[in-house]
Amino acid sequence: MKVEAGLNEDGLSGNGYAKWYAPVRARCSGSHARDADSGNPGELRVNNTLVRGTTVPFAPREGNKVLWYTCGPTVYDVAHMGHARAYLTFDILRRILEDYFNYEVVYQMNITDIDDKIIVRARRNELLRRFKERASSAKVSAADVGERVVDAAGKALAREKEKLEGLKLELEKVPGSSKEGALLDTAIKEQELKLSQAEDAMARAKAAVTELSGDPSSPEKLQAVLESAKDSLAESLDAEEGHTIAGEKGEDHTIFREHATKFEGLFHEDMENLGVRPPTILTRVSEYVPQVVAYIEGIQNKGFAYESNGSVYFDTRAFVNAGHEYRKLEPMPASQWEDIKGGKVAAEEAGEKKSQMDFALWKKSKQGEPAWSSPWGPGRPGWHIECSAMAGDVLGDNLDIHAGGEDLCFPHHDNELAQSEAFCGCKQWVNYFFHAGHLHIRGLKMSKSLKNFVTIGQALEEHTANQIRLLFLLQNWDRPMLYSDQMVDDAKAKEQMLKNFFGTVKGLLRETPPNKYGGVPQNWHEDEQKLSEELSVCKSAVHSSLCDNFDTPRAMEAIFSLVSSTNKYINRGKGDGVRVMLLLNIARYVSLICRTFGLAEDSDSIGFGGSTGDSSGRASEGLLNAFVSFRDQVRKLARDTGNRDLLELCDSVRDDVMPGLGVRLEDRADGSLYKLDDPAVLLAEIATKKKKQEEAAAAKKQKKIMRMQKDLLKWESVSEDLFQSDERFSKIDEESGMPVAMADGKPLSKSLQKACQKALTKRKKERDELDRLGGEDYIKGLREELEKLSM
Repeated sequence: MKVEAGLNEDGLSGNGYAKWYAPVRARCSGSHARDADSGNPGELRVNNTLVRGTTVPFAPREGNKVLWYTCGPTVYDVAHMGHARAYLTFDILRRILEDYFNYEVVYQMNITDIDDKIIVRARRNELLRRFKERASSAKVSAADVGERVVDAAGKALAREKEKLEGLKLELEKVPGSSKEGALLDTAIKEQELKLSQAEDAMARAKAAVTELSGDPSSPEKLQAVLESAKDSLAESLDAEEGHTIAGEKGEDHTIFREHATKFEGLFHEDMENLGVRPPTILTRVSEYVPQVVAYIEGIQNKGFAYESNGSVYFDTRAFVNAGHEYRKLEPMPASQWEDIKGGKVAAEEAGEKKSQMDFALWKKSKQGEPAWSSPWGPGRPGWHIECSAMAGDVLGDNLDIHAGGEDLCFPHHDNELAQSEAFCGCKQWVNYFFHAGHLHIRGLKMSKSLKNFVTIGQALEEHTANQIRLLFLLQNWDRPMLYSDQMVDDAKAKEQMLKNFFGTVKGLLRETPPNKYGGVPQNWHEDEQKLSEELSVCKSAVHSSLCDNFDTPRAMEAIFSLVSSTNKYINRGKGDGVRVMLLLNIARYVSLICRTFGLAEDSDSIGFGGSTGDSSGRASEGLLNAFVSFRDQVRKLARDTGNRDLLELCDSVRDDVMPGLGVRLEDRADGSLYKLDDPAVLLAEIATKKKKQEEAAAAKKQKKIMRMQKDLLKWESVSEDLFQSDERFSKIDEESGMPVAMADGKPLSKSLQKACQKALTKRKKERDELDRLGGEDYIKGLREELEKLSM
């Protein structure tokens, strides 16, 4: 077996048994890095999953070009924030390599549009659509629909219960502190969530059916039944009628193609809205089936694959016995490794495979599944082979970087490595594996199967793309992270800090344009020297952070520290003035890092862009300056003359008009400052502020209502005779209101007389207080005010 040219042939010890062949140039990695004004190139070190436990030097195998392949989405549903975690993370890393370290990155991403999940989802959606059509046209009675839905929900619930019991039995067989025990603990928590969702679906189905039984002809109630447990119903329909889809020989791909196309489009739209750079090359499995077939034939011809009952499997034993290393990313126990080499894993449970460890390269199609022709009969590509075939076709026999979520280590990426190294006859197909940490929500991985996800579209309705990007920038890219309101709020605060900083600096630059430099002091004092030194420290910190496995949290910490120091300098210098050239230098550097991280728009727009001779930008700026100056004069005149109407008009322009034009006005003692922003963001801020004010007013109103209700109850009771309706007593003295006989005619005991007298004395004081407030008229007014507030 060959080691590709440009790789160190000796190999380094990897993560237990596999060797990693470092690029020869890795020893001088980072030669393309900006040197943070130090004159010395930094060495970029990265977390390479092929070598766990330490970072390793990074360098492309050849020249300055980085060949990067990322596993793209399986387009069977909308993308969620777990997907954003991966694709935004890799976008940030890619931007750092391209824009900071100046590498030429060839970025390939695939679209998995032939897959079991797509087939099942598209088929079930079609069967559900047909069933709804029959139900709506009364071809299926309302009673039968209800019975069918409840039955499907019940069977789904039983399956989830059975799965949970099975996992609990498995857990009893393993040590709780073992890795297997920890994995089972997580699996049980996930299954408990699925069971809870199945119970909810069952409850919804029963409630909807009850509603329908009272009004069988209601289309709305019929739809409510069909929607109540639609996943369970679709699964039930699939088991009975799934074979009727896709044609007799799997030749009809229409519903599968339409399904994948729809969700691929939504995925690309989400990526654009998040500001993710499009790939250099996009490849789809559906467009690569002939190449996939040829790739499988190549592996088979080399003795590493075999046909069985219309499917083709990778021969793990042959691969290992030929001297290759299997499962480089997630090693097997030593005993299992020896069993594979000795052929002992080929147990009777393997079925049509030689070994349980073997995996499908080509899958024979069943009835109800789309099929493509091949030398082995109709079928479709296996899960792993598509990436090997497409990446190999575009990027060749050796990739610099392969990226994906950490859940893809095994089996997907390990099997990719095996089949690719078998095809190429090489020891190392990928030089660096990047795996993004999972996104967790309420303690569990965010995923579609758990239905605990927030879609990207939903997230963008609540947060800006920059807030989401900052959320990930503030976390290490290769570690799990928690998605929570607190973390989102922190990202929002950081975004606002940057926006305020840029807006303030721009405002100061407008107040002191270059043609006025001659009229303002430029000499530096201790404050300027100190701030300039902080800029140098920040540059060095950012550089060392990015060289240390793309440590964006530490880099952002340095940026925010510089911004904070600059804000303090500006506040201190308001009386004596600030040195705008120094501020410009700092703002340009902060902007550079923000652009590098994707927080600011790319500067490489198509065409010439705005030229220095273009006066439109300066004209707009001049108009705003003139307007702000005019408004300042109007406000001063209004204050001097006590004209509140004019002041309110000035406030209205600031709060109601300018935000919709993308202008934030901030009134200061020495004149107003304007900052430009996205109108949608400004209007959203106003809406949020207004909502909070309304909520506060509503809470205040409710508190007042509760207090008045309490007062009304108190004063109404005070106006009544204390013992008149008390059934303990048969006679009350009319003048004093004191009870004189018990219900049985007997006199009151001394202790009871004492208690009653005390109560009467207290009541008299309360009545005196009520009379002071206005008596019955006060109670009447209280009722009327309460009625108005409650409307």
